[in-house]
Amino acid sequence: MRAQLTGVASLPQTEISSWIAEWARRTPDALAIRFEDQEISYRALERRVARLAGALAGRAAIAEGDRVAYLGRNAPELLDLLFACARLGAILVPLSARMPAPELEVVLQNTEPRTLLAEEPYAQTAGEAGAGLGLRVIPFGGPDAAEDLAALLDDAPERECDSGRPLQAPLLIINTSGTTGPAKGAVLTQEALLYNARNVAAAVGIAAADEVIANGPLFNTGPMNIHTTPAIAAGATVTIQREFEPGAMLEEIERRAITLAIATPAMTRALTAHPRWESTELSSLRCVITGSTIVREDVLAPWFERGVPVLQDYGLTEAMPVVTIVPLRDAHRLRATAGRPVRHCNVRIAAADGSPVQDGEIGEVLVKGPTVMREYWRNAQATDQAFHDGGWLRTGDAGCLDEEGMLSIVDRLKEVIIVGSCNVYPADVESVLASCPQIADAAVVGRPDDELGEVPVAFVVLKEPGALSAADVSALFEGRLAAYKHPQDVIFTDALPRNAIGKVQGDELRRSL
Repeated sequence: MRAQLTGVASLPQTEISSWIAEWARRTPDALAIRFEDQEISYRALERRVARLAGALAGRAAIAEGDRVAYLGRNAPELLDLLFACARLGAILVPLSARMPAPELEVVLQNTEPRTLLAEEPYAQTAGEAGAGLGLRVIPFGGPDAAEDLAALLDDAPERECDSGRPLQAPLLIINTSGTTGPAKGAVLTQEALLYNARNVAAAVGIAAADEVIANGPLFNTGPMNIHTTPAIAAGATVTIQREFEPGAMLEEIERRAITLAIATPAMTRALTAHPRWESTELSSLRCVITGSTIVREDVLAPWFERGVPVLQDYGLTEAMPVVTIVPLRDAHRLRATAGRPVRHCNVRIAAADGSPVQDGEIGEVLVKGPTVMREYWRNAQATDQAFHDGGWLRTGDAGCLDEEGMLSIVDRLKEVIIVGSCNVYPADVESVLASCPQIADAAVVGRPDDELGEVPVAFVVLKEPGALSAADVSALFEGRLAAYKHPQDVIFTDALPRNAIGKVQGDELRRSL
């Protein structure tokens, strides 16, 4: 019977923790989450969510609209917290475990969470970053930390779903570059998660019988919402891995007969280079979804050669994230495109003045629909800049639509550098360089990289020639930014190219690379 349930379309249209409660009622013994040596049924997941919601509301005094943060690697506790926040009307702020304390502190000061659930190895960093903010840090996942989370949950009352909670309530603040400038917090509603789940279900046919693997960083909206939350909405099973490791992913695909997976270009290169690639049984995979950057043929070909359809998608954090995806039936024919707009998402291409363009003509990609963010958290100016002409989100990406309505992404208008599946914002890197007294001027751009897609490169103008070496510049970033944000090359130059109004000409720097 489980295989026959279509799932997402039949769910009640109430706050999204009702997904858990509904599947706990329909198929209580069905497996919801598999994680290391744990197997969590939908009945058990409902109890975990209900107890955590009750504990947060009671002992942590979390109320509607309060922010609750998560810092750690992939673990079931992140999904527990997401659905517990949905049940309370609270807002989850998922944080990158790679953030050092100074960078983390900036995000915490902006979002002001009352409570932070931290995996034990990151609890000290969380405490340092939250010092002076009145932040309560609750560790979990270690031999000692388990007592802290257990103490919160001990005898906690179980909080039931609130069928009257509006779907328009904000649920997530996810850090993103936005369309311009440094990191901002995209505010996403419960409604956005619901419609994103419906979009994915319609696009790839996700249902209760599916086996999904989640090993990208779940603090990122892509790994969390391309298939993890849609799988829970459909009553499927999600195998969570703490982090991506190619051998472990191949092993799980074969052992669990995984049906749906995500593999960014960087992940695909790591998988195909692994000794187990050729011998791993991949026939269970209905499709693999790829994206996060412009996808080249050498990323697509290995999957097709093994008989696995690979679908490009296009999306962004501000749209929860899926905007377009290649139809499964046309996976091979349309492999070079980013696909067609998903069911509950509208896409149009606009000229610089906002006017529509003809099919095949390049312009800025604009997006509209219920999955689009409500606003940037506490940033009215950035919110106003992000929207155009009655609610169309400006993506900052250049693309075109063909006569079939298929989207092709040509370039990125915004300056974000995508390293693997992680965004690097040049302004964050440049602020470190600007703090050095020996540096007169600096700019950071992305350079193509066969393994990661892109890596940051710093162009540096010194006040006195020879005052710093490349190693000296690289050392400026230690302990200040996550390692993947560090420049992979330092190029000294006499001056940066600028236009008539003084803006650095990033395209010229990129061409020089």
